[in-house]
Amino acid sequence: MRPTAADVEAAKQLLASQGSAIERPGEQLLLAARAYERLSDRLAPLIGAAGLEALLARSVKLTKADYPSMGDYDGGEETNGQEASPAQRLRACLAAVDATVASSVVTSLYATLHGLLRALIGQELVRQILRSAFPAMNDDVQKEME
Repeated sequence: MRPTAADVEAAKQLLASQGSAIERPGEQLLLAARAYERLSDRLAPLIGAAGLEALLARSVKLTKADYPSMGDYDGGEETNGQEASPAQRLRACLAAVDATVASSVVTSLYATLHGLLRALIGQELVRQILRSAFPAMNDDVQKEME
């Protein structure tokens, strides 16, 4: 599954709504994790935490085809004797990404996730969820995705 131009634009808007332009790779990782946490708050009640993690893992796998420097998204890492959270695993899989492509990788990852969500639950529900999770997203862009 390749993200459409509308998926890419939605990902850019979603990430832009998280703050100003991010320059350093560490900030890209925080931005990606923060966006996932906001999505999780809205999507987990609908598709379950495990369902959302499965979509994220699939998005990582598909994105990794274009950006092989990404690490794997797996649940095996532990911190302080506890399994790492999805946001921590996401940061770990993005940690090896070169700073020059970090923005492209994160955008591609979220475009792929957007496309998978759209295929699973439909465009209208995705748009409603994004609007509630990221109120700063441009509503005109979301309408273009229909």
